[in-house]
Amino acid sequence: MSELAASVAGEGVSEKTTGKIGVFRMGRGSIFWNHFGRQAALLLAISLGLTIPLVLLHIVPLIEPIFTRGLSPKLLYDAVPLFFPLIFYLATPVFLAITLARFYDGALADNEITALNAAGLSKLSVAKPAIALSVIATAVCVAISVYLIPASLRSLENIRYNARTYIHYRALPEGRFIGVKRGVTIYIYRWISDTEVEDVFLIDKSKPDQSRVLFARKGEFVEDPEKLVLVLHRGRIDVVTRKTGKAKYDSVSFNRLSQHLPMLRRNVWRVRGWRGPEEQTIAALLDPPASVLRSPSKSRKWRGELYRRLIAPFLCLSYGIFCVGVLLGMHSPRRDRMKSLGVIAVVVGGLHLTFFLLLQGVVLPASAILGLFGAILVLPLGAGLFLLVRTDRRTTRLARAAAA
Repeated sequence: MSELAASVAGEGVSEKTTGKIGVFRMGRGSIFWNHFGRQAALLLAISLGLTIPLVLLHIVPLIEPIFTRGLSPKLLYDAVPLFFPLIFYLATPVFLAITLARFYDGALADNEITALNAAGLSKLSVAKPAIALSVIATAVCVAISVYLIPASLRSLENIRYNARTYIHYRALPEGRFIGVKRGVTIYIYRWISDTEVEDVFLIDKSKPDQSRVLFARKGEFVEDPEKLVLVLHRGRIDVVTRKTGKAKYDSVSFNRLSQHLPMLRRNVWRVRGWRGPEEQTIAALLDPPASVLRSPSKSRKWRGELYRRLIAPFLCLSYGIFCVGVLLGMHSPRRDRMKSLGVIAVVVGGLHLTFFLLLQGVVLPASAILGLFGAILVLPLGAGLFLLVRTDRRTTRLARAAAA
C-alpha cells in the first residue's frame, strides 16, 4: 500500500466541505489534493519541457540566413520566445492528458483510489483535482489564444520575412542575380576587396512603366551610420519606358554615379504590407474585411483560424475529463489497466492528429471544418462526463447497499 493509502487508512476521512471548493478534507489537510499537486506539477513540467525540441526544429530554418545573408545572430534570441506560445497552447492538451493518465494509473496500481473509496470518497470527488487542473490549463490557453498568439505570430512572421528577403551587402554572392527588394536585382561578377566589386549590374523594375539597367566596370560600397551608397564607376544606364503601348529606349554613359541602397545595410528591418489570418485578433477574425469575404479560399482560411483559436484551448478540459473518466470509469480489478490506457492513447492521439491535419490547410468547406473541430472537442468531453457520472452513481448505490 502506498504512502497516501496508508495515510488515508490511518487517519480516516471526515466529510468536511470547504466553502470554496467543496472537497473532502482528510485529517490535517487534503491529502489527496496535496499528493496530486506534487505529482502532477512534476509530470506536467517534464511533459512541457518536451516542447523545447519542437521549438528548436522551428528555429533551424533561421540559422542558414545568419551565415549566408549576413543576418545578426540576435535574430535567434528574438525568435525563440515567440515560438513558445503557439507550441505551448497546441501541445498542452496532449501533455495534460499524459500527466493525468500517468498519475491516475499510478494511483490505481498502488490501490490509492481503492483506499479513498473505502474511506468514503466518491469517484467524482477523486476526479475533482483533475477537473480543476484541466480548468486552469484551459484558462491559461484561452489567455494565450486571445492575447499572446496574434502578437507573437506577427513578430515571428516579421522575422521570417526579413530572414527570407534581407541580405547584407557583404554577403552578396558572386555570379548570381540576387533580389534585394521588390523589383530591384543586383549582380556582382567578382569581389575585389571587402567593399569593392568588379562588373556589377543593378536592375530596377520597381516602376510598372519603366525598367532601368545599370552596368558599371567597378562598384564601391560606402556605408555610414545613416546610409549605404553604391558608387559606380565607368558605366551605362539603359532605360526602357512604356507609355501608351509604345516603348522608348534611352542610354546614358557615366564616369561616376551613386545609388542609395538602404535595404542592404546591416539590421535594416523591413515592414510587411500584409498579415495572415493567424496574426489577427479574434475580433478581426469575427469581422473579416471585404477582400477576404470575396475570396472563398481566403475566407475558408480565416474561418478555420477562428475555429482553431476558439476550440483549441478547451481541448485541455475535454481531454482531461476524458482521461480521468476512462481510468476511473472503465477500471476494475478484473480488467487490465493497459486497456484503459490504450483507449486514451488511441482516442486522444487520433483526435489531436486530426486536429493538426486540419491546421495544415486541408481543403474543406467551412461548415465541415467547424463540424470536425466541434466533434474533436465534444466527443471526448461527453464520453468522459458520461463515464464519471455513471461510475459515481454505481459507487454510491453500492455504498448505500452495503450500509443497509
